[in-house]
Amino acid sequence: MLSILKQLEQTRSRNEKEKILKQLDKSQADLFKYVAFLAYDPSINFYIKKYDPPVAENILVCQNLKDALTDLQNIIGSRALTGNTARQWITMTLETLSEEDAEVMIRVLKRDLRCGVTATTVNKIWPDTIYQHPYMRCSSFSEKNLKNIKFPCLSQTKMDGLYCDIIPLDSGFEIRSRNGSFLTHLIEGNKEFEDLVYWLNHDVLMGELVAVDENGDFMLREDSNGYLNSDHVDSNRVVFVGWDIVPLKDFQEQHCKTPYKTRFNKLNRLLSAIDSPSVRVVDTVECNTKEEIIEHFKANREKGEEGSVIKDYSMEWKDGTSKKQIKCKVVFDFDLKIVDWKYGEKGTKHEHALGSIKLQSSCGLLEVWCGIGFKDHERVAFLYKVDEWIEEGKIMKGKGNDVITNNADENKWSIFLPRFIEPRDDKTEADSKDRCIEQVKAFTNLLDLIG
Repeated sequence: MLSILKQLEQTRSRNEKEKILKQLDKSQADLFKYVAFLAYDPSINFYIKKYDPPVAENILVCQNLKDALTDLQNIIGSRALTGNTARQWITMTLETLSEEDAEVMIRVLKRDLRCGVTATTVNKIWPDTIYQHPYMRCSSFSEKNLKNIKFPCLSQTKMDGLYCDIIPLDSGFEIRSRNGSFLTHLIEGNKEFEDLVYWLNHDVLMGELVAVDENGDFMLREDSNGYLNSDHVDSNRVVFVGWDIVPLKDFQEQHCKTPYKTRFNKLNRLLSAIDSPSVRVVDTVECNTKEEIIEHFKANREKGEEGSVIKDYSMEWKDGTSKKQIKCKVVFDFDLKIVDWKYGEKGTKHEHALGSIKLQSSCGLLEVWCGIGFKDHERVAFLYKVDEWIEEGKIMKGKGNDVITNNADENKWSIFLPRFIEPRDDKTEADSKDRCIEQVKAFTNLLDLIG
């Protein structure tokens, strides 16, 4: 299997990669599909990030890769073993494999096969091998995109929390992130959410999870998401802010033709009937002119929100980017991969802590060092995590003001004034250089309109 991964790694052509996969015999194809499933399916989690590497000279090959991966899923993935016991099991299992098979298993554990093949490619050749969660993205703000919006329209506050879908099951419901990871554990023990199952009626709710403080007020985004990603979440401080509702059948088929006006009115009736502080409708105003759109946007900015989302009443729901909903925000966001780090400068208070991290786009054409935005305690804490993040290809969320040429390499691009926001647990692919530029243009167009 490692030879197949390396063969895929040697070509950048998607067509060539697909050709290689199509030429696999049945036995090779079955094993590759299983390896890809364990590495990329969002329902799989091994929970273990660190373990002792096998001692190469003591390897006793007595197990094949398929059996080892099956045990990995059944024992570690099910949490039959956890903590140090799980780490010891992984190390011992790696020692029973050949060096090549051990390397494949290590790539599976890191959730990165390092061969340039995505879940989309795998599913194109072998449909439904890996679960891909449907998600409707916004278009960027521009005069061109704004022409797709007819008045009257809706403008909604951009919450920028932890996106989620609440999906009904035969008994109860599950909550998934935008990439399909399970978030249901965040609301376990919250009776308000537990009662929600009686109201769903085969509909999927879409919105964001946001944490509130002891007074019930929304926490700042960076504090809210940090709290929700911590190990000690009080489910009674978790609020769902909803903005869409889609029949389960349409959600599974990834397309709902019902106009947004009808869907939003249904959502309002449902959440009003539930009448719970844990389940709310996003702040929404109706706009009849561009000026009213900007007025609501500016009001959100004055309240400390990132911006707003404009939605056409006729908007259908689908998996992919919608031209009928437009995201309006001034600050340019980016998600880039962590590839290097360095200490703070000598003589400064951070000389023995994390000084900055090097970030890279998915295409490799944009690189930037980011040393702003870290809190002092994060610089110390991250020092013990950053090497692991680099190995994982961890994605970091940041904010910037422009995409510029890289002073160190004229063939590459950089970001002007990058600021650290947070490591991302819900995203595994970095933005491309072109995606970053698209976001900057959206920012510039918005400023021009306000001016």
